[in-house]
Amino acid sequence: MRRVNEESIEYPDMTYAFLDGEPFSGQAVEYEDGFPSELTTYIDGKNDGPQLSWAEGGQLTALGNLTPNHGSVGPWHYWDEEGNLVGEVIKDRLGNTRVIRNWDKGGNLIREEKRAPVIVSRKAREEGENPPWR
Repeated sequence: MRRVNEESIEYPDMTYAFLDGEPFSGQAVEYEDGFPSELTTYIDGKNDGPQLSWAEGGQLTALGNLTPNHGSVGPWHYWDEEGNLVGEVIKDRLGNTRVIRNWDKGGNLIREEKRAPVIVSRKAREEGENPPWR
């Protein structure tokens, strides 16, 4: 997969990412003070795939996946600058936040919240899943 500096990517309408006038497929890395701070994956010019963030010292601080139609999906994990897992957000395939968990620096679970979907797929409605407003 092609990897480029994020500064070389163009965003003419904030919907698509272009490189040399063509929709970009690959990974764009943003740098701060010469060190990577964020990586975003694109396919055919749209966010699609892993997204990572790092702290100044190089510690991974966030990891998750983006899709073109629903944004953040699946599990997203967050670490502090010492490498401790401090958060997890699990989203379904439609981008609904379904679970939120937080841990303290000692690794103790301090919060767990489960949510019903806000956006319900057509298939789920047809199969009788209750919409969120009921």
